[in-house]
Amino acid sequence: MERVGRGDGVFPSTEWTQIEGMGRAQLEQQQALIGMLLGRYWKPVSVWLCRQGYPPDVAEDYTQGFFCDIVLERDLIKRADRTRGRFRTFLLTALKGFVSDTYRKEHALKRSPRGGSVSIDRDQLALEGPALGSPDAAFDFMWASNVLDQVIGQLEREYQAKGMEKHWSVFSAKVLRPIMEGSDEPSYESICHDLGVADLHKAAAMTTSVKRRFRTLLRQTVRPLVERDPQVEDEISELLVILSRPQA
Repeated sequence: MERVGRGDGVFPSTEWTQIEGMGRAQLEQQQALIGMLLGRYWKPVSVWLCRQGYPPDVAEDYTQGFFCDIVLERDLIKRADRTRGRFRTFLLTALKGFVSDTYRKEHALKRSPRGGSVSIDRDQLALEGPALGSPDAAFDFMWASNVLDQVIGQLEREYQAKGMEKHWSVFSAKVLRPIMEGSDEPSYESICHDLGVADLHKAAAMTTSVKRRFRTLLRQTVRPLVERDPQVEDEISELLVILSRPQA
């Protein structure tokens, strides 16, 4: 299976605006939207199913069935209602209905949605599923992780393209690695020594510069998920709260 793209720049404004414009969009735009939704929600759906107790291979079948039968064939996207709140909440509600009321076949058929499907590491899902708390908490955590991964990936690519790999390395060592590994934050002295940075002030300036760009990219990534600008900071705060919750 191949990893689908996000279709960036094809649709305007918010995620709800994209979804509500589905019926008016050209086929290519519809496929781009489907690809974006698959890329953003495939793993949260799969992990939610694993946390419900389904083995990874069954979760993968059910995920494909959900996106094929409900999201695509029954036009869930066109029936989405922004008055119900965040789209991810709407999608999770539909998933619960799919599992409990609709999808009771003894053997799930393996099919691929029009937007493609997303590679799933079954071994990784088997490890993540039991460790992510309740199914709903696991869904939110994987969604937030995907958003953060998108921002970090773009940030790293930008600094590599500009030939500023050392800026990225300093930021990664000082900020990212301690958070992701749960380790102590290294001193600027040790970072300068390990990475060959001239002095502490320069290392601190590098960190501040990349942090500023990280915040900008995070806002740009979160903005399409909400309706209005004032909601961006609230969404970022919720995302950080979700990521900071104990997941065991």
